[in-house]
Amino acid sequence: MVRACLIVVLTGIASHSFAAAIGGLESITEPEPEYKEKSESTYQSDSLVQLGFGTKISRVSVSDDIGQSNKINSTQALSIYFTNIYKKNIRYLSEVYIANYAFEADASHIGQEVSDMGFRFSVLMNKKLFEDLSPWYGAGFDFSNSSYKKRHDVDSDGFLLNEYRSESKPSLRILLNLMEKWRINSDLDIAVKFEYILPITDSVGGVSLGFIIFFRPDSYIE
Repeated sequence: MVRACLIVVLTGIASHSFAAAIGGLESITEPEPEYKEKSESTYQSDSLVQLGFGTKISRVSVSDDIGQSNKINSTQALSIYFTNIYKKNIRYLSEVYIANYAFEADASHIGQEVSDMGFRFSVLMNKKLFEDLSPWYGAGFDFSNSSYKKRHDVDSDGFLLNEYRSESKPSLRILLNLMEKWRINSDLDIAVKFEYILPITDSVGGVSLGFIIFFRPDSYIE
């Protein structure tokens, strides 16, 4: 629990530092945004500092120096998010996550187990399309440490041909994001996020659909 709290704090600090670097030495102070009612229980939220917890489902594959895997459906149980408004209609979103994947082998694809522990950072812009639809869209990067285990291939009958050594290596990916947020009350938002994950190094890539609950931490600190 202590380690998770430290990760969240360090994520927030890293995100603030990254945003400051983008803006140079200029000090930016945004006023607390006003919320406009959309309906009795649905709002567009522009809260400033927010923490969040989310889960996602993914359709992914992995490629490395020994070959390509099958595509699989995977569920990621928990990610921790930090987001803040940088300028009007621009926010940054960071994520700390752990993901595990199991790829089965066949005659054309390798089998292996992959574990990712990483950090994602994206810059998102807001575009109002309709009264109740105002998505955030943007791009970012994903940096992780990836572990590959039980790597093997099989013949057409499913019998083992070769086993390959396990390894760990850094992975880098480009992210394309589309997210919609709704305000539940003054302290709580929910969001749905679609993400396209493009590997730069040999690693896991694909698409994901995430569900996030955001809250304002200052509301729980007296």
